[in-house]
Amino acid sequence: MARGFACCCGGAVVPNAHAEACTLTEGMQKWFATISRQDGDFGQAWRTCYSSELSLGDGWGLTAKFEGGFPIGDKHDDRSDFRVGLPKAVATGERGSVSNTASVLAGESLDGPECIGEGLEG
Repeated sequence: MARGFACCCGGAVVPNAHAEACTLTEGMQKWFATISRQDGDFGQAWRTCYSSELSLGDGWGLTAKFEGGFPIGDKHDDRSDFRVGLPKAVATGERGSVSNTASVLAGESLDGPECIGEGLEG
């Protein structure tokens, strides 16, 4: 019971989730930009994130996300990555949809600057 109450109360302060299924009117865009500070297993760092979504119409969209991590006190160990995708939304009713996305992604891992990679995502 206490766990259920905590989940209900926590839901009031958690930011909204943004699904990739294109619900924007054709030609509309939305952008999100954040800067945050983290303290974890890898030390302290500043994180930046920029994401954008553009509706192309007929359920098609274009998404882009760019992230960066900048460790505090270590000027030579920055991380960055990006993802660019083309989602296609399919309506599942009046208020629902499912999205299939094909994306290209690349960036650096937390393991070190030598761990650079590229990939495709579906």
